[in-house]
Amino acid sequence: MKCFFFNKITQKHVSLCFLFLLLLLIGGCGSSGGDDPMVCPGDPGCPNPDPDVSMQGKWIGSTDTQMFNEELQTTFDLTQDGSNIGGTLQLTNSSGTVETDNVNGSVSNSTITISAIFSSQGDGTIEFGYKGTVEGDTYSGDVKIYENGTDTNRGGTFSLTKNG
Repeated sequence: MKCFFFNKITQKHVSLCFLFLLLLLIGGCGSSGGDDPMVCPGDPGCPNPDPDVSMQGKWIGSTDTQMFNEELQTTFDLTQDGSNIGGTLQLTNSSGTVETDNVNGSVSNSTITISAIFSSQGDGTIEFGYKGTVEGDTYSGDVKIYENGTDTNRGGTFSLTKNG
């Protein structure tokens, strides 16, 4: 066996070479502790959300989708525990108001993903999937709408302002 550091191989050299390789392996396989977005992208269990992002409170604004002919007044009332988000969502248009407490989401670095599921007539569901970023007191981005788990391709955009 030849180690690339030594021309003449002795037992001491083999041991040093082995130790060097072992240290390289250990150093390259360490855990990032959740700081690296490639380790836990969008994972609600990711332990290190951006400390400057607080979704706690009431967020009010509008959701504009291809599914409806008008903007939906949108009110999230959110709680946050670390990177995990919960709460309620209320959507209002000229036809009335619907509300769900089946809201959950996560903060992963500066990306906030929130899912809100409404039970529709019968035993189906409609899910609004919000994904965006917070800049100051504004949470904005894209929304997808799923019927019974299938993307309707009639999503759109949203913009909400923190109100408390």
